[in-house]
Amino acid sequence: MKYFVEYALGNVSNRNNCIPLKDLNGIVKLARHQSQDLYRSYYMYDESIEEHFKVYKTIRSYKGDYYLDTIKLDVDKGKKGETEEEDRRKDNFLHEKTKLLVKDLIDEWEVEPETIQCWYSGSGFHIIFPDIFHFQPSRYLPHEVKATLNKYF
Repeated sequence: MKYFVEYALGNVSNRNNCIPLKDLNGIVKLARHQSQDLYRSYYMYDESIEEHFKVYKTIRSYKGDYYLDTIKLDVDKGKKGETEEEDRRKDNFLHEKTKLLVKDLIDEWEVEPETIQCWYSGSGFHIIFPDIFHFQPSRYLPHEVKATLNKYF
């Protein structure tokens, strides 16, 4: 099956670009070459997304199946502190919280350490790991994922 992803280059508002997943590496190289931010959709889509984009020019109101290749958790520190000291404490707390979450993924969820990626997002960390819940493709997948992740994380 051919999967598609939505991406935004330079700014999150530059959405509504949908390409085959296999072409994403080219966009990653372009973003690096141009020193631009790059955003990728959480979900993947099948070929039906092409027809949807032709008609609607946006992902909004998509009625097809959603697919998930990895789980991404966003750990943020929240609002900026009132002082540098408060910011440092928040940063340290966030770092420790993230390390504990990764340790829990390894120890409790038995996720192989080499399959876990951690990325700094500017205000926290994105932790990316395999789909340990084995979600099935469906048009309701975003709701299922949200409910499951809220329950366990």
